[in-house]
Amino acid sequence: MFLERYRKATGYIYRCGVLEFLDFINGKRMRGFNCTTDEFQQYEQFARDYLTGKRDKARDFFLFVKKMDEKKVAPKTAHTRYIAVREWMKFHDIVIPDKIRDDAKRLKPKGGRRTNFEYFDRKTIGEILAHGDARFRAFVLVLASSGIRLGEALNLKWRDLNIPDRLKYPERPASLFIAESKTGNSRKVYISREAEAALDEWRKVIPKYRAVAEKKARNLGKEASHDKDAMFPISETVVYELWDGVLRDAGLMNKDERTNRTRLNIHRLRNFFSVQVASVNKDVAEMLMGHSDQYGGAYTGRPDAEIEEVYRQAEPLLSISGATGRSAEIEELRRENADLRQKMEDIGPVQDDIRTLREENQKLKTMMDGLFVQLAHMADIADPTGKLKPDRKK
Repeated sequence: MFLERYRKATGYIYRCGVLEFLDFINGKRMRGFNCTTDEFQQYEQFARDYLTGKRDKARDFFLFVKKMDEKKVAPKTAHTRYIAVREWMKFHDIVIPDKIRDDAKRLKPKGGRRTNFEYFDRKTIGEILAHGDARFRAFVLVLASSGIRLGEALNLKWRDLNIPDRLKYPERPASLFIAESKTGNSRKVYISREAEAALDEWRKVIPKYRAVAEKKARNLGKEASHDKDAMFPISETVVYELWDGVLRDAGLMNKDERTNRTRLNIHRLRNFFSVQVASVNKDVAEMLMGHSDQYGGAYTGRPDAEIEEVYRQAEPLLSISGATGRSAEIEELRRENADLRQKMEDIGPVQDDIRTLREENQKLKTMMDGLFVQLAHMADIADPTGKLKPDRKK
């Protein structure tokens, strides 16, 4: 009931915070990185026992925050756990006195991020993509060229993708409709033609991927996902595992010594997009990323045509392969197809004229043949000896 009040992403973060609190009370129970079904059922029982027990819950809350400070938990992580536990207790009518809440708030780890992240450039992203499969390549290029959040990408359906008629509009970018976002507002974003080509390759091999995934699920006694319209039928956990694996293969795995977090974080692809598009138009970059002002963007909206034009200007900066590779070959074929289409349209009226002339010529030939027959017949009547018969060869 508590988690059902929030959106999927927020609910997941709050659940993690409450599980950390229950681990603090009962000792860690989760053996792996993710909570299994059996483990989660055990946590639910811990939660029921705790809520009905007679512990000093306000003091537990304070000591939990103190423990995070002693363990030097990253400020943002500590803040989300603080909020999650506070709201969980509030939902179950547990009152935390103002003094204890204020003391806990003062003790809560403060400051900005502690991980020394590395920032992406096109060369680094290219090195990473070289070690990924079709699924990984499509996913990363969509993130890097659209600026959408990881959760937004995982929620995409194939019906959200709109590709213009490439024969008529070879220069227009494909678009994605983001129906669910962190802010609750839907929006339209664009992807590069490089990402479009990667999605096309990924779509071709999805049936093979699904067959393998279903076989693995059966072997584990689980049920595979049946959402056939999902663009990326994978979980957030699998994304992180794939990302770390590819970084290791590329020789780019580098963790921060203080936080033990990956410095080349997949979420930084969003920063890559922001920097490139903001160099053309900062306001449009903010809009495409889904950032809104206090009025929900009601006074900063722009026509789609204007936003699309800004994106087209920024697209070369978002292209990872540049003028080389398969994307360039595809683009060259598109241009050739457009030229051929134009030539066919230009030749069309001429072909119609030639066809008309041929038909008229055939009619004239038929009329002439008829006249010659009539003349010959008249000549036979007027000159039985044949001396006056017209010579058709002349």
